[in-house]
Amino acid sequence: AFIVNVNPKPGLSAIQNDTICANSNSSNIFWTSNIVGTTISWTNSIPNISSPILSNGNGDIASFVALNNTGAVLNSTVNAVPELNGCLGDTTSFDFVILPEVIVNQSSDQVVCHDDTTTTIIFSGNNPAIIYNWLNNNPGIGLGANGSGNISSFTGINNTNIDIISTISVVPSLGTCVGDTMFFTITIKPTPTLSAPPNQTICVGSAT
Repeated sequence: AFIVNVNPKPGLSAIQNDTICANSNSSNIFWTSNIVGTTISWTNSIPNISSPILSNGNGDIASFVALNNTGAVLNSTVNAVPELNGCLGDTTSFDFVILPEVIVNQSSDQVVCHDDTTTTIIFSGNNPAIIYNWLNNNPGIGLGANGSGNISSFTGINNTNIDIISTISVVPSLGTCVGDTMFFTITIKPTPTLSAPPNQTICVGSAT
C-alpha cells in the first residue's frame, strides 16, 4: 500500500486596474489566495512607471510614486503567479494605468502703463486637452479675480503714483490630474504727472 498526496492548486483573487495620475501615489496591492500559505511572485511589464522602479518581486506591492512624462497614457501589466508546495496556480493580471504628467509652459511677465493694453496671454502645455484655471491676486489692475483659459488683452488701470504688480497663478488640469502651478506677473505703471509752477512777475533787470 502507498499514499498519494495531491496538493491543492493555489489561486488568487482578481485585482482591479489601478489608474494613477503621474507624480501621485499608487494604491497598495494586497494579494488574496484561496489557500493560506500561498506565495506570490509577480512581474511588471513597464518598470520605469514608478519610483522606485518596479520590475518584479514577491508578495504584496507597496504604494509607489507613478511616473509618466511621455504625454500619453501608459498601461503597465502586472502578472502574478501563486505557488504552494511546488504547485503553481493560474496567472492573475491587472494594469497600472499611468495618466500623463500635466504641464503648463511658463508665461512671460508683462509691464504696461496705465490706460495701455496688455498682450493676450495664450496658455500652452504638453497636451492640447489641458484646462488652465487662473487666479489674479489684484483685480484692481483691470483683470478679473479668476478665470479659465486664455487671458484676453485688457486695459491696465493704475490710479496711484507707484507700480502695481499683480501675480497670476495658473493651475493646469487634465481630467482628475492636476499639474504644478505656474506663476507670472503683470505690472501696471502709473501715468507721470507734473504740477504747474506759479506765475512769476519780475521787474526788468531782476532775477527770476
